[in-house]
This record gives sequence, structure tokens and C-alpha cells, in this order.
Amino acid sequence: MHWLVIAPLLSAPPINQLLATGGVLFVLQSFATVAFGIDFRNLGIRMPVLKFADMHFSYSRLLAFAAALIGMLLVYFFMKRTYVGTAIRAISQDRQIMALMGVDTRRIYLITSALGGALAGLASCLLVLQYDIHPFVGLSFGPITFLVCVLGGLGNFVGGFVAAFVFAEIISLGGLFFRSGMGLRAGFRLLHCHDVHQACRAAGEALVILRQSVPWIAGAALIALPFVYREPYHLHILILILIWSFAYTSWSMMGRFGLVSLGHGGFMGVGAYVTALLWNHLGVSPWLGIPIAMIAAAVLAVIVAYPCFRFRITGHYFVLVTLALSGIVLQVITATRDYTGGSLGYTPDRTKGSHLLALQFDDKVTWYLIALGVWALGLVIWRWVDGSMDRYALEAISEDEDAAAATGVNVTKKS
Repeated sequence: MHWLVIAPLLSAPPINQLLATGGVLFVLQSFATVAFGIDFRNLGIRMPVLKFADMHFSYSRLLAFAAALIGMLLVYFFMKRTYVGTAIRAISQDRQIMALMGVDTRRIYLITSALGGALAGLASCLLVLQYDIHPFVGLSFGPITFLVCVLGGLGNFVGGFVAAFVFAEIISLGGLFFRSGMGLRAGFRLLHCHDVHQACRAAGEALVILRQSVPWIAGAALIALPFVYREPYHLHILILILIWSFAYTSWSMMGRFGLVSLGHGGFMGVGAYVTALLWNHLGVSPWLGIPIAMIAAAVLAVIVAYPCFRFRITGHYFVLVTLALSGIVLQVITATRDYTGGSLGYTPDRTKGSHLLALQFDDKVTWYLIALGVWALGLVIWRWVDGSMDRYALEAISEDEDAAAATGVNVTKKS
């Protein structure tokens, strides 16, 4: 993986490596699903339990703890006492200077990738002693790992140990005082021609009028399309295109201003489940449930984003936080399976009254028009942001946060 994915991106920004390895994760999970299926598997080993002062300690957990502690100490001394470990720490601080000092940076990168992969493999072997495994088992522990990295700091062994202890206590106490598994609760601008030659003014004005008319003509054509061509399958594909285009608008709006978020899956999950739960359990119409779900997703985004920007957690650290957010939302949904259906999914109840009130339609034409309206609303919001003064503040923050703050921009508020 280092030679195929990481090595070609060494000179690129770190965010590119994070996105590429995230893609590798999904490829490997899909391959494991095809090769081994989705069934849970285990070693079938049942180890004895140690009893001490009314407390019970599983030998599998003691073995995992001892192996992890020994592994952590070996890596600590390797990083602190060996030439390769010193080179790894030095390159993490300034890769260009270390190359000028004669260090073979490519060799060090290869060793680092191999060491990281070996440690991840050791961790998975220790988890197998305690948990069932399946192709997506990493989603259960990956978010916690990312949060430990953010809280403890990358490369900080002591900080990582303290952060891991804190999260372990939160999960344990949450499972003690709440139900088991509930401890896990606690990311088009138009061109204007101003310099038209006097001799071509008439033609230029005609082109401007035509250009202004194109969006209206295209919109009318899109509205009329389902009434002219009513093939259900093709309309279904167009509906999916419009929905994902709207989702892309929300993601790219952050990316354009320097915020790369991998947490939009979590926000979409909150929106979908809040709407469906309100309808199934309280009978709240989706016309009211959708705005409530949007507010819930926005509140979650603010809760996550405010401390990040307040304490300058940006760049790839911010990406890690948002990636962990998606995993945490997934874990909460799975843990509350009595209400959400867990990994089996959740389906809104079919209405026995007004289909309009329940926002349930069998006709693809209606869903197409709704999706088209939502997509158009996303473009309007994009144009509004693009034409506001906030756009310049956000662009300044994405280019140089300190300089933007020095000029009077409220970086935390704008982000």
C-alpha cells in the first residue's frame, strides 16, 4: 500500500494521503465482505476468569493488556533510542531539512508505514481475543482511535496513553450507568464581461441576455422532463443524481473554504433518523420533522466544530475529528437498536391517511420534482454565500487564518 498509494502522494499535502488511505479502507472492507461474507466470526477460545477481591478479570483481557503495554514500551524505546526512531521524529518535524542532511527519507517513510501496519495488525489480533470480527469491525474502534489521536496528540506517547485511559473510562462508566453499548454516546460563480468593445456592444448585450436566460430555459426543461419522458427507472436515476448533487453542494461549500469534512455521513444519518423516528413514534409529519432534523444536524455540527476552531484543531486533525464523528453516530444508531433498528435499518411507517401530509408518494414524477426543488434550493444558497461578504472572510481564513484574524475577522464565528 505504501508503494501504490502513499509514496506517490508524499510531496502532496497531508490531506491527500488521508483521503487516499480512507479510500483504501473502503476497498479493503468491500473485498473482505465479498471474500468472507458479513457473518460474525470468532476464535472459539474460552479463557478462564481470574477472581480477586470480588472482582473478575478475564485472562483474555489481561493478556491483551500485557501485550499492548509491552508493545507500547518497545515502540517508545525504538522511537527514543534508535537512529531510525530519531529519524522518524525528525522527518515529522521538517522533511525537507532532513533530506538535505543526508537522511534517506523514502526508506524512513517505508519503515514508518511497515511499523504502523504491524502495530495495527497487533491491535486487531488482541481484539480478536475479546470480540467477534466481521468486515466492518474497524468502524467500531476506528472513531475512538481517531479521537485518542486528536486528544493525545500525534506522536505523543504519554498523551495518547492518557487520552486512551480517559475514553476507556467514559465508555466503561457509560456502560455501567446506562445500557451496555451506550458508553459511546458520551465535512458557480458567473463571469461578467465589463470590457465589451463599443463596436460589439449590441452583440455583447445579446449574449449577456442569452446567458441570463440559459438557467431559466434549463430549469423549465428539467421541470417538463418527467411529463414528457416517464420511464420509472431513468427517473429514479435522475432523482438519485439530484439528491447526491445537493449533498455534494453541502460538502463542497466547506471544502472550497479550506474545511475538509468526512463527517457528512453522520449529519445525513441524524437527519434521516430524526425525521423517521418523529414520524413513527410521535406522528410528527415530515413537513415538520425535516426542519427539526436539520436543526438537530446543525446543532451537532456546531457542537463538534466550535471546540475545533476555538482551539485551532484544523487541517488533518479536523478531518480526523469529522471522520470519527461519522463512526460515533453509527455506533449510537447501532446501540439504540430498540428504536432505530440498529444494523438492520429503519423504515418509516406507511401512512393510512394523507400521502401529502406524510410526504409519501408512489409516483416517481412527484419525487423527481421534490428532488429538483431541493437541488435548486442548494444552488440558491450557494449563490447567496458566494455573493455575500462572508465569502471573502472565509476565503481569507482558508488562505491564512492568522492574517485573517489580524485584519479583524472573527475566525471562530465565520468557520
